[in-house]
Amino acid sequence: MMEKLNEKDFFINNFAYRKNILKWIKFDSFKEVVIMGSGYGILTECFNNSQVYCIEENREKNIINKNKHTNVEILEYNASDFLEKFSKNVDCIIFDGYLDVQENKENILKKCQSILRKDGQIIILTNNKLGLRYFSGAKEGLKREFDNLESNTKLYSKKEWEILLNKLNFEYQFFYPFPNYTFPEYVFKKTPKLSEINSIISSFDDVRYSYFDEAQAFQEIVKSGYFEDFNNSFLIVINKLLPNIEYVKFASERKKNYQIYTTINKDNDEKYVIKSPLYKEGYEHMETIAKYYRRFNMKNTNKKIKYCPVKLENNQLIFDFINGESLENLVYEDVKNNNISEIKNKLNIVGQIIDLDQAQAFYVDDQFIKIFGNRDYSILEGLKSHSFNNIDLIFDNIIVNDYYNIIDYEWVFECIIPESFILFRTLFHSKALSKLDKLILDSLYDEYGINKELRELYLKMETSFQNYVSDFKIKDIFDDFHCRVLKVKNIDDRKITNTILQNNMSYDYSVYDANEAHIEFDINYQDAVFCIDKKSIIKIKDILIDGKPATFTTNADVIVNGNYYFLNAPEIKIFNNSGKKLEIHVLYYYYADDCINDIISILKDNEKLNQRLTKLRKHPYVKLIEKIGG
Repeated sequence: MMEKLNEKDFFINNFAYRKNILKWIKFDSFKEVVIMGSGYGILTECFNNSQVYCIEENREKNIINKNKHTNVEILEYNASDFLEKFSKNVDCIIFDGYLDVQENKENILKKCQSILRKDGQIIILTNNKLGLRYFSGAKEGLKREFDNLESNTKLYSKKEWEILLNKLNFEYQFFYPFPNYTFPEYVFKKTPKLSEINSIISSFDDVRYSYFDEAQAFQEIVKSGYFEDFNNSFLIVINKLLPNIEYVKFASERKKNYQIYTTINKDNDEKYVIKSPLYKEGYEHMETIAKYYRRFNMKNTNKKIKYCPVKLENNQLIFDFINGESLENLVYEDVKNNNISEIKNKLNIVGQIIDLDQAQAFYVDDQFIKIFGNRDYSILEGLKSHSFNNIDLIFDNIIVNDYYNIIDYEWVFECIIPESFILFRTLFHSKALSKLDKLILDSLYDEYGINKELRELYLKMETSFQNYVSDFKIKDIFDDFHCRVLKVKNIDDRKITNTILQNNMSYDYSVYDANEAHIEFDINYQDAVFCIDKKSIIKIKDILIDGKPATFTTNADVIVNGNYYFLNAPEIKIFNNSGKKLEIHVLYYYYADDCINDIISILKDNEKLNQRLTKLRKHPYVKLIEKIGG
């Protein structure tokens, strides 16, 4: 097993991702900056044109920071030293979690106020005392679960921050990094849309329990209007405020030339959207998107379809803000009402957008292989295809008002791509459609010519495309850091119901948190079926009739050394024509656990491998090598 990454390796390896929290803020005019709690210098690179004073007690972190950056002055101060010794006047002060562990927040902020130049800025990155992850069992920064709720920690809630900042007469504004400020996917200025709250990796504890589905809980909190109070962390801007930024979204799980961030800006009553590259390597990507917009406009003859207007300025793309309802939200309503004909109408709209480009027969070229991988594409031959394709026509990217507006056309390729692959992506990436019954969803795929064989190929192409544009994913960091979130079983999962079926009669035996079951039953010379109500891994120690081993069969997926592995609820059929008393003794290893599927999958893979090895050992060449070797 790979050794667990230590804190230093973890943060240095993921240096770029951490900087996102400040990348969208303009610091160009700041000549001198203080970073409180500078650590390994993660945020120092946001100030390449500034003199940076790094305040950090840990000497090892300071050495690494100094080796990486020439524009820093390291001050190994604690809070008391800072209050007493630091006397320079600066333009900006950043708190990178520093105040989370300080008792004297008020005195430290008063000191900052005294050394800040006119039009200077303070930015506080801090965890929320009432952050939802702490309710769900996260211990980051805490000694044990629920410390924030049961003891007086140094973290503050939003209300406590507001009381302190008002007391100091600061002008301030809150932003809400989501899922937290360490690895933000979004920065919100106000309550987000439900569609922006999906799966969450919000803490990097080694191992922790999760007491509920955080994404689902966040959605309910959003509906209730309390998102700002329970978000996991805050970005607080003091003095020089950021009045025109309403929303930031990062696309950092990509290769450097595709990494961007998107902001929604507001000047007076006018909104607009800006896409900016995180690195200069992304300038060409911005130019390509602008070029494709011009080309789409030239081709478009459908007056009901519009591509969102964009202009390229200073290596940034500036889009109009389109008001309306996304097709994804409309499809949610169709799914809720089981209105399949309306869903098809919306898929037909996607087909019309694809058909803006002239159709032709599919063939493979080098660019296609570069993007989608080198494999057998013979089943695609002759399929209706296009040479100029926006493959990201997912429902979320189409806004409906008086027109159908394509608001995001980042993934456009000039190679021959089947129309059905683009429709596959529309179906595959719709969270609304994923709520449909599987048979209905399969029928939709079939209706648009995407049979099971094509689906399997298109899924492989999708994986290759993701690898083409992606660098790493936050989940990979989570796995590399050996973090595990263990689901705490609810009362239903802890209840084990054993059932004896005989002559259309059933007899239930229910227990909670049991490790084993020992059941006796009057069988009266008849066959019986012993059932367990959820998938399990069990050991059958004994099945006896009148004290003698009974004959039985099971629906187990794998049987190894008396251990039975069931992907479905176990059924054990017991045959009897000579006895009265049935005794069953089983041990429960796993019951209603998600890991059961993984364990059975590993066992099956091992079984296939052993079969191949056995077959290989029987091969004449192997036997000859064994003889020579002997």
